[in-house]
Amino acid sequence: MNSRYLCRGKRLDNGEWIEGYYYNIQENTTKHYILCYKSNTFHIMNVTKTIHEIDPKTIGQCTGIEDRNCKLIFEGHILRMAGVEHIGVVEWHEYEYLIVLHGEDTPFDNVLDFDFDDYNDIEIIGNIHDNPELLESE
Repeated sequence: MNSRYLCRGKRLDNGEWIEGYYYNIQENTTKHYILCYKSNTFHIMNVTKTIHEIDPKTIGQCTGIEDRNCKLIFEGHILRMAGVEHIGVVEWHEYEYLIVLHGEDTPFDNVLDFDFDDYNDIEIIGNIHDNPELLESE
C-alpha cells in the first residue's frame, strides 16, 4: 500500500481504528468508507478486500512518516518530540502537514513542520479523538 494515499478512520459498527483507502460511494451521501486490503502473501490473487463505514470526523490521511516506534503518523495524532516542551497535533494546512504545538501563547510560535533531521525524536502518544485529555492537560 502506498502510504501517501493511506487513510485511517474509526469504524461506525465497532469503534475500531482501520487503515486503508478512503472513498465515498456517492457524491451526495453522508456515508464515508475505507477500503482495506489485507494479504498474507505477495500474490495479488490472495488479497482480501473489505469495506467499512467510518465516522467522517475521524478520517485522517497518512503523512508518510513513521515515529520512533515505526508507527505511521496520521492527521489527528498527538505527538511528543524530544527537545520540545509542548506536545503537538498533526494537522493539514493549505499544502503541507504541520505539527501544531499546544500550550504556546502566540500563533507564530506554535507550528513546526516535518523538517526534522531525525524522526526518532517523534513519538505518537495518542490522538485527538480517543485522547483529548492529553491536550487539556497542556
